[in-house]
Amino acid sequence: MTERKRTRAEEKAYIQLLINLNEQESWIRAYRKKQTLIPSDWYSVERKVPVTPKRSKVTLRVDDRALRWFRRMGPGWQARVDAVLQAYMLSVISKEIEGEFDRDWKGDPI
Repeated sequence: MTERKRTRAEEKAYIQLLINLNEQESWIRAYRKKQTLIPSDWYSVERKVPVTPKRSKVTLRVDDRALRWFRRMGPGWQARVDAVLQAYMLSVISKEIEGEFDRDWKGDPI
């Protein structure tokens, strides 16, 4: 496949993807550090203090293995799932990975 120059929208999405991936790596490093520094009682604060949601609530069917993996990361696992979905979305928009509608009916790139 020949390389082509990205459009502005694709380049903007690609840059946002790199930023999001960097944030996810930072979250994992911070999570590991917190495990050694923060007392376990701290994690129950989120359940005790009401928080106004800023996101849409949906019902979503997820593979059991993936769900267990994210939940093992501890509090904030839903935000990390959201970040992974955003990274995928930005990867498709930036043409870093090929989306379902990136080729015409003959299989040629659009």
